[in-house]
Amino acid sequence: MYEPVAEHPSALTLRARQARIKRAFDVCLSVSALAVLAPLILTLSGLLLAVQGRRLLDPDRRIGQNGVPFSRLRFRTSDTDGVTPLGFILLRTNIDEIPQLWNVLRGDMSFVGPPPALAPAEAVTIKPGLTCPWQASDFTGREQLGTYVRGWTLRADVAVLLRALMPHGNPRALT
Repeated sequence: MYEPVAEHPSALTLRARQARIKRAFDVCLSVSALAVLAPLILTLSGLLLAVQGRRLLDPDRRIGQNGVPFSRLRFRTSDTDGVTPLGFILLRTNIDEIPQLWNVLRGDMSFVGPPPALAPAEAVTIKPGLTCPWQASDFTGREQLGTYVRGWTLRADVAVLLRALMPHGNPRALT
């Protein structure tokens, strides 16, 4: 089910078939989400232009799969005076992270995976994710990466995404 590259959990990798399934899921979901969110993205872009000026995105340099650097995209939320009122709303609602769907479509990130690393020493052999299993209450911390990779299934990723989208990670909170 998994191919250990070394003893450390961060050196685990998905099998080729699993990686293809995960990538196909990421592409289909990111294209769909970008299409559905296009009106919101255009509206926010117009608001950000009017309120904060020309630079809409705030690229954040992160370390991705196998130590390859990439620019994680986010809507700009601050100016020289700090976080703007519109930026505060975007941060509070996580709407500032919508441009990361482009990172998923480009292949820099996945929907589910470990958080993007800040330093090459933290890099792992799978793509960083918009959310990770331990943020959605599936695991207790980053040390559980090996458990996630060894037991990876598309069904598990979908479950993590659904929990991440639910208020407080609880699907019953909507009822």
